[in-house]
Amino acid sequence: MELTVNSEKAAEIETGTDASTVAESGSPAAAVTRIYTGKPDGTVIIPAMVIKASAPADFKNVSDMPLNLLYKNGDNWVVDKDAKVELKNGQLNIPVAHYSQFSAGLLMAVKTTTAPSDSTFFIEKSEFGEYNKMVSVEFTYNATFLNNKDLDKAVLSVPYGNAAKDYLKNCLGKKINADGGLISFKKSYDVKVDEGMTLKGVNITVKYAAKEYVVYYLNKGGSLESVSVTVLSVKEANPAPLYEQSHGHGHGNGNNAGGGIFGK
Repeated sequence: MELTVNSEKAAEIETGTDASTVAESGSPAAAVTRIYTGKPDGTVIIPAMVIKASAPADFKNVSDMPLNLLYKNGDNWVVDKDAKVELKNGQLNIPVAHYSQFSAGLLMAVKTTTAPSDSTFFIEKSEFGEYNKMVSVEFTYNATFLNNKDLDKAVLSVPYGNAAKDYLKNCLGKKINADGGLISFKKSYDVKVDEGMTLKGVNITVKYAAKEYVVYYLNKGGSLESVSVTVLSVKEANPAPLYEQSHGHGHGNGNNAGGGIFGK
């Protein structure tokens, strides 16, 4: 799954469905990876009626992991943990036990979560202030996964084969891309260098934003499990110039930034 690196959209925080309650209380329809949706109404069916539907291309190789059967409850989708939507001969077998709006797919959730503590990055920018000059300093941060837990690492413990793991990664990746992708932060700061002073560089203090993406699946015992990744981006970055008394000459320009940080 290729993730979009979004260098144009500003970093932002949105309140989403709380992943700690979504499995029991349901999730908004927008958070469901709907593969097939039916909209009948009526009474309970005993035994369950099996509806067959074509499987999507990215699920056709998944032979060991079932999809969730979800029923609409008001504005929410709730998982029927006693039912499994299985792939047979290239078709989804959907066991519908009562007439209501239903869906075959996976329940998902997106929520803001606690971000790490602020970090400070030093960008070297030596400049001699002869005439109270202004200097431009640029800071760039590429969004990453929290604790380096990317899509591949997120599905390592999933008790199914590679095709199922790839499908779960695709679900998460599509949700991240639909949410703007991995958002880059880039900003230029104008720093004043007073006459007789030398700018050594700029400390950039970064406040982070963290958003968690969760997808739920049924394990081999029929219990609802989840895999998730947390995307870490910059909420804001504040500069603090570092000066020293000038010696009457400048020292040129330089770059010094580590990790996913770039400065000039």
